Amino acid sequence: GDSRTGAKDFTFDHSYWSMDSSQMEKYASQQQVFKDLGLDVIKCAYEGYNACIFAYGQTGSGKTYTMMGRPVNSGLIPRICEVSVCIKL
Repeated sequence: GDSRTGAKDFTFDHSYWSMDSSQMEKYASQQQVFKDLGLDVIKCAYEGYNACIFAYGQTGSGKTYTMMGRPVNSGLIPRICEVSVCIKL
């Protein structure tokens, strides 16, 4: 059979809503994303495992902002780097 015709499964660990901060019940801040993803990445890396965050989505949906943020609201990469520098092993 043709593998292109079968059903495909799609799984993900997290999906966030960050369109309107006034909708606090479903809004995900940069801090929340870091708590959900960044801390685990740091933990795994310091335990000797490879770590990766894969951001996927439509153009203009906020992937770069989530990863880098802005100077006043850091994204995942700056937050991970900041915490990693502060950890004393």
